[in-house]
Amino acid sequence: MMSKEIEKLYLDHTKQLVERSSIKIDEIFPFIEGSPLDYELKKGFLFYYKELKENIGHNLEPSYVFIVNDRKFNAFAKKEKNGSNIIGINVGIVRHLYDLFGANDDLKSSLKDKFSKFPATDLMFDTAMHFTFYHELGHLIQNSSVLENSLSGDEKVEFSLKKHILEYDADQFASIVIGGHIATFTIDNLGEKVSSTDIEDVLITVCTSILFYLLSSPSSKHELYFEECGHPHPTIRIVNIVFTIIHHHLSTLKNYGVSAEIDPDKIVADTIKLAESLNLELIQQDRLSSMRTSIAANVHEISDYMEFLRFQKSGDRSMSTYKWNQFAKSYPQFGDTKI
Repeated sequence: MMSKEIEKLYLDHTKQLVERSSIKIDEIFPFIEGSPLDYELKKGFLFYYKELKENIGHNLEPSYVFIVNDRKFNAFAKKEKNGSNIIGINVGIVRHLYDLFGANDDLKSSLKDKFSKFPATDLMFDTAMHFTFYHELGHLIQNSSVLENSLSGDEKVEFSLKKHILEYDADQFASIVIGGHIATFTIDNLGEKVSSTDIEDVLITVCTSILFYLLSSPSSKHELYFEECGHPHPTIRIVNIVFTIIHHHLSTLKNYGVSAEIDPDKIVADTIKLAESLNLELIQQDRLSSMRTSIAANVHEISDYMEFLRFQKSGDRSMSTYKWNQFAKSYPQFGDTKI
């Protein structure tokens, strides 16, 4: 689809959104031909629009996705009283991730030398952007009553166990889908005879992207907490997300006839090591150092809280991961998703 066609689709789509929801026209970021981020915004919108429309097994119509005219690092999912399902991704997230990965020539040069077999910075940008969308999609699939007030990454939201469970589940849902996407990416870029080392390189790149993504969240400045705020602490989230991505990535690769012995703990260690070596200006190094120290010092407490949240959502048929697993039973090519 050409640029002008995507722009027209976005205009028509957001016009319907304004007519059928509480979203106001000034909340919608306009596409302007030739402006900064024009290509990234249009490519992202078209992909997410199609994902919503082609989503299998979930009754999400009518559904809308749009770019929010807000510079904050945030996104949200909301269900209107009339049944409209909405995902909003702040232009601030796109801008930050593009500056971090897409427009960073030093990073491109550094990673091209380290990962010469695939476009690492493109993979990092797409991973972080897609994670944002699929996390919010997970909330729509949950169809929780909390959605009536919207679920977002706002750190000012007060703690509730229900919200932590919903966020934990949405992170796992997004990680499952990302794991499947990068399995396809691995085969497309490295072939079906891909080595364990190459698989590790892809996983380290993806996990480093997620690490930087979570370090960009305002809540990453807080010391490790458990039963506080609207989201689990980013340190807890990164452990949950990374291990879920690794599990589902390897599971999906098996459907391509590719098996590999990968140590998840090594991937985590190598991810942190790579992140520290890159020393990106847009990421505060004290947050990275604090996260690394926190994981090492509180590994059992983090594991226990993750297990607690997993137990709390176990068997809950409203969870997005439960619904995905039911879907996957009919489509084994998507891999073993049990987590």
